[in-house]
Amino acid sequence: MLQPDYPWRPLGRLLVEEGLVASADLDAALAEQQLTGRRLGEVLVARGVISGPELTRALAAQCGIDVTLAPAAEARPAEPAESEPQPWRPLGSLLVERGALTEAQLTEALLEQQTSDRRLGEILVGRGHVTTLDLVAAVIDQHGLERSTAAGDFASASLSSRAREVYEVEGEDGPGQASVLYRTGGFLDATDFAFELLDGGNRGWLRIFRLRNGEREEVWAYDEGRAAEAAASPNVIELYGFDPARWTGPPSYPAA
Repeated sequence: MLQPDYPWRPLGRLLVEEGLVASADLDAALAEQQLTGRRLGEVLVARGVISGPELTRALAAQCGIDVTLAPAAEARPAEPAESEPQPWRPLGSLLVERGALTEAQLTEALLEQQTSDRRLGEILVGRGHVTTLDLVAAVIDQHGLERSTAAGDFASASLSSRAREVYEVEGEDGPGQASVLYRTGGFLDATDFAFELLDGGNRGWLRIFRLRNGEREEVWAYDEGRAAEAAASPNVIELYGFDPARWTGPPSYPAA
């Protein structure tokens, strides 16, 4: 299965809506993210748009974790990034990589998540597998903030049941039939769920919808067939160095 693109723009829109990032700063950061392949959080902090601890608090809230910053928490410049950009990974997979969770424990928790609509973090903490601070540390790692954020930046972390909006993950449930596979109050939680399903290789397409003020808005979509077509098509911009469909001819220069 082709690896789907992470929905950086919808995540950035959430940060703009919460007043943490300006639209112009987001557009510039997204352009750099596309160019470098680095995660959006890394780019925003490196550009000085937001501090690592503040961004971590906002991201953790999307995973259902309320984080209190320590009085000594302060903005610090990010250290130089590693030479190769690191890929975004689902929260559960990261916890396994960090040794905080076993594959068997993650599999059981994901099965419960699909049938209970409870967030993965809530399930893992309830089962005693991880602590809330383990979850925060994984969020920091997930978004490339470990060079700008330290454990001492946070006084406490607790699970939250608050949800200002609802996100639904929709997928195929039989030929020509679609159903809601998971419903949650956080965008990052919905994204984690979708990518864990895709990593399992048993879904040809998925959609994430945001429900707010009586409206249902699609914020992310993946279709394996379309992704395969896009991967097989040549990147004409990369090939020519410009978009030939928009080329208007060579530039004109004033006569000497």
